[in-house]
Amino acid sequence: PADGEPAVMISWYRNVGAGTQIEGQYADTLKAEILEPGDEVFCRVTPLNGLNPGESVDSNPVVVVNEAPTLSGASLTPELAYVDSTLNCAKGVFEDTENDLVSFEFTWLVNGMEVPGDQDSISGMFAKDDVVQCRVTPSDAYDAGAPAFSNPVVIQNTLPSIGSLELNSDTKSYCAEYQCEVDGVQDVDGDPKVITYQWLVNGDLQAIAENSPTFSSNELAPGDTVRCRAKPWDGAID
Repeated sequence: PADGEPAVMISWYRNVGAGTQIEGQYADTLKAEILEPGDEVFCRVTPLNGLNPGESVDSNPVVVVNEAPTLSGASLTPELAYVDSTLNCAKGVFEDTENDLVSFEFTWLVNGMEVPGDQDSISGMFAKDDVVQCRVTPSDAYDAGAPAFSNPVVIQNTLPSIGSLELNSDTKSYCAEYQCEVDGVQDVDGDPKVITYQWLVNGDLQAIAENSPTFSSNELAPGDTVRCRAKPWDGAID
């Protein structure tokens, strides 16, 4: 105006149209931290001549967007795992530029397919030779960030085990037959298994009775020590 020093009054509003004025904000800049994602913000500039306002002009509206949190990666341990192992998924470094509270969703994949489980550890959901991975997705109150996948872990073979082994004979004489009795053979992988046997007399391996659960010899003498060994095998390289 020609009759006074020109000035302007700035005010800020949420939502297009009449808008809702943001109280206490009259500077030419507005801190985004007082806004929420999805807010549609505009400023209104009113020219002043003394105390007399001119016609206000509204700016173009700007929509406030959320920046989703980021996650650097994930790691799965132990890397040498078996069917009875518990696998643990550790999230990497995360960041949220708006300092929103970040939560994490854990998803488990076995051979590329999702399986039940939403915690950071899992057990009992995989078998020998399965490939297990975890996927971690960071989220704030508004958006989910890009998921991070862990290293894959291949479930290894577990060798079978023997619960007990007992050497029996009716008479325990030098001309008796001896039995190598095995009990409690287990294979947690469910593999078929065979038992291999070895016989020793005074510490010397007896080839004539190899892989037999029984042993007898007419060459035994009083005082000889007879022992048997039994080993379960599931066909895997051990």
